[in-house]
Amino acid sequence: MLDHILTHEAAKVTCVDPFQGSAEHRRFDADYVQSLEARFDANIAKTGAAQKVQKQVGTSQEKLRSLPLNAYDLLYIDGSHIASDVLEDALLGWRLVKAGGLIIFDDYGFSFDQNTQHNPKAGIDAFLTIFRDKIKITHKSYQVFVEKLTDPA
Repeated sequence: MLDHILTHEAAKVTCVDPFQGSAEHRRFDADYVQSLEARFDANIAKTGAAQKVQKQVGTSQEKLRSLPLNAYDLLYIDGSHIASDVLEDALLGWRLVKAGGLIIFDDYGFSFDQNTQHNPKAGIDAFLTIFRDKIKITHKSYQVFVEKLTDPA
């Protein structure tokens, strides 16, 4: 994103992550999880555009509440893969995104639990249903792209 999308000198990105791994990281050893933040920092440094990145260390449920409303052109949701967390991120992020902005959900087809209500798709589908009159779905595959329509006056 820093190399190909956020190319304008004023472009910025806010990244929210607790850097503690999540359910799908349990298959890795402790060193892998402990190195998440250091690897993030190293990758950002390699871009030569670290000044464009605001890193927020903490959970999205906490940090999204502190971000400015109606200030973002893009919200990319790719944190927890638990349906209720995905839905909560979308609800908290809704008012952060400007009208005409995009919300991108990752992992629509991801499954780590046989109970389908625990997988991201259930949370994404709930959001799509509830906000159907306020969004336009522009892409739906493994990722789902929605445009936030102009808020009614």
